[in-house]
Amino acid sequence: LSALAQSAGLTGILAKRQTSILGITAAVLYPLCNLQSLAALAPVSIVGVVGMMMTSLFMVLRAIPGGPYCAASGGSFL
Repeated sequence: LSALAQSAGLTGILAKRQTSILGITAAVLYPLCNLQSLAALAPVSIVGVVGMMMTSLFMVLRAIPGGPYCAASGGSFL
């Protein structure tokens, strides 16, 4: 991000990586903090929960000793 800021002509603190991350975070979170009801975020929340469940499932499958995805046995993803 800092290289992108520098190529846009920004210098000093505005060209730092931390400033870019803080600005992007504020731009995303500020509108969400101003919502009267969080009900609009429910569908996205469900997608996030399903994603976490799938991640957990694949981590368990990879941890099974001798399984097809086991990291120690040279699984297919290594």
